[in-house]
Amino acid sequence: MDINNGISREHGVTESTINHKIKNLKRAGHIPVLDHSYDLAGEIYEQFRNRFFLAEEAKELLYILSQPHVRALFDVHDRVANKEYLPVLPDILSQCDDEDRAIKLVRLLKHNEPLGVTIKNRETDGVICVARVFVGGPAERSGLIRNGDEIHEVNGIPVKGRNIEQVVQILNSCDGAISLKLVPALADDEIPNSKVKIKAYFSYDPSTDLLIPCKDAGLSFKAGDILEIVNTDDPIWWQAKLHHDHTNKIGLIPSRSLQTRRATETYNNSAARGFPCSPNFSRKFSPPVSKLTPTTAGGLLSPRFQRKLNKKSKKFSYKADIKDDPEIQCFSSKVLYEEVELYLHRRARKRPIIIVGPPSMGKHDLKQKLIRENPSYASPIPVTSRPKKILETDGKEYNFVSKCEMEKLIQSHRLLEYGEYKGHLYGITLDSICSIISSGRTCVLVCQPQSLSTLRCAAIKPLVAFLKPPSLEKLKQLKVYTGEKSTKKLTLTEMEEMVLGAAHIESTYSELCDETIVSTDFMYSYVSLLNLSKSSSSEAKWIPSAWLD
Repeated sequence: MDINNGISREHGVTESTINHKIKNLKRAGHIPVLDHSYDLAGEIYEQFRNRFFLAEEAKELLYILSQPHVRALFDVHDRVANKEYLPVLPDILSQCDDEDRAIKLVRLLKHNEPLGVTIKNRETDGVICVARVFVGGPAERSGLIRNGDEIHEVNGIPVKGRNIEQVVQILNSCDGAISLKLVPALADDEIPNSKVKIKAYFSYDPSTDLLIPCKDAGLSFKAGDILEIVNTDDPIWWQAKLHHDHTNKIGLIPSRSLQTRRATETYNNSAARGFPCSPNFSRKFSPPVSKLTPTTAGGLLSPRFQRKLNKKSKKFSYKADIKDDPEIQCFSSKVLYEEVELYLHRRARKRPIIIVGPPSMGKHDLKQKLIRENPSYASPIPVTSRPKKILETDGKEYNFVSKCEMEKLIQSHRLLEYGEYKGHLYGITLDSICSIISSGRTCVLVCQPQSLSTLRCAAIKPLVAFLKPPSLEKLKQLKVYTGEKSTKKLTLTEMEEMVLGAAHIESTYSELCDETIVSTDFMYSYVSLLNLSKSSSSEAKWIPSAWLD
């Protein structure tokens, strides 16, 4: 139950709005030079007021010092400098009751802000006690009220035998000074909570949460918001605030363990009904294996070779080290909270641009245009076990290796993606990506979203762009997808596959994407990708803290 009292106290004294502003000035470094300006001004006035020969500036100074409002200003200055603006309240007393338990008497003065505590009935004996003290609130700042403190009296009114609602009514009816008679909780060695910043990958509305102990104490946030965790003492409910929120409101959010349990239950329920994230959903909406080629998967093949593909004879594996199980991939990749930090990368080391999205989005055309029009952009050269042809040059379109070497690359997990065509293996190595990064160029890569978990590491630090089609209604109005040099008519089936494929990627891999580009025009998508790449060297971006270790 939330106590929405306007009560405030810091170390036993009132903190009014004006006092709060004065303290902010002190924090900003405005320290008084002296604390007796009133007496000093009086001495100067008395010393020079009877002199006959004074300069005009001295006469003007004496006139100013004689004015009542100026003397009042000096008086106020000295009061602030000596902290006389703080009203004196009775000291905190420690007494003993009949049962030889220490009693803490705390007197607070009501102010127009919440007290910052919740109360509950203790499970063991039903005694009303403090359930939670919110970080940053008046109760927490005072240092006088702790979690577990028993509440015995409010303004001399015993609370024994009353329920939570009645105690809250008593507190809300109090005006001015409020005295609390508390039995201190057993002191524990508290570990200070550091303000860890996390990125949320789900939206939360406390008003719809049936488990939260007090809906008014909850903090709403949306997927993608950055949260500052200020207290994790409670394993179920953390205290947090939104980063860059000027109100600095601190509220309850579900802990990682609680939300993980909820996500697991939701996953199990949806899987049983064949909803998204279930195997049935993945099989229905993911491109069938017969349509997966090394080209559509990651841009592993050259444009010249793409035209020669025989779509009836191929076999493809998304990644060398993850089983092709849509159920495992779907659930294991989900992240609820991720610890993040702001990062501005070194100019000499460009962050790669990774493009993901459903088929027919022009991803490869965009990659080629970025590389063609920006000399500092490059794409990894695929490696293959196919024998080199007469007119081919090693290292131009492919790096040619033996099949034995290719199999060793697969076994050592050095391939990001690989596929087989007519008995020959094709793939792209992680070393080739790191080589482009080390050279100071910007790596551009089109890949399957299943590969993002491998790419997202400290050595690569990718910027992932998700190319998303507009709504099906918008696609029907467009009727065509305009590439760089050609216009392709889309059938209704292709439109539906684009939208459903994008929905699957968004529901499963959205937390791995840095930017979503709703692509209705080729040039718009191109400019958006270019701006994303350029912004990484001029704007600090949130990245996982693990990448900075």
